[in-house]
Amino acid sequence: LVEALFSDGNVAPVTAGATYSSTEDTVVAVDSAGVVSPVGPGRETVRVTYAGLSGAVQAVVDTSVPEFSSASFIDTTTQRAGFIRSGDDALMRFQIADDSLEIGGIGADLSGLGAGAQAAPDSFSRRSGIARWSLTAVSPTDPEGLIQIGVSAQDAIGRSASSNVDVIFDRTAPTALVDITSPTGNPFVRTGDEITITAEVSDDNPSALTQDYVLD
Repeated sequence: LVEALFSDGNVAPVTAGATYSSTEDTVVAVDSAGVVSPVGPGRETVRVTYAGLSGAVQAVVDTSVPEFSSASFIDTTTQRAGFIRSGDDALMRFQIADDSLEIGGIGADLSGLGAGAQAAPDSFSRRSGIARWSLTAVSPTDPEGLIQIGVSAQDAIGRSASSNVDVIFDRTAPTALVDITSPTGNPFVRTGDEITITAEVSDDNPSALTQDYVLD
């Protein structure tokens, strides 16, 4: 239905007298009566012209369910992936493909990090499909260990999907045990002696550990 607002304030239907066109025919087709028919997935602009005036509306054809293809979580204070410390900043990214997905249809359960249970991303690019959450001074509420962050996406016609990313929350400093294991029973060595030193280091996030050895 196309209506025109005239200078005297009257509104009248002008569907039959208007002309219609679309930017391409790969998404929708529009006939002379203004009937729009889907052709393939995507977005397309339909233009309506009447009495020398024109307007445009965007048509979206969505044939798919939102699809998650990648996810990442980085502690931007330490530049460690899949890891967070209390008080650090972080960046979380999910890539989601869908023809009609908008930023308002995306939400992340950040309650385990001290944030909202349905937090919208700070940005979402329809072209790349990447949704980003920038987190400042994270304050996890869960016990130390694994935190699973869930993200859900619902497109314009109500189809939904979900995914998650695992993050290790570490609030405890690493512990280390260093010992001279050879020669045994003798804490003293002489110049030229061979010794064996063993070090055992434990932490909730062993993949993020680095070890340096200094003999003084």
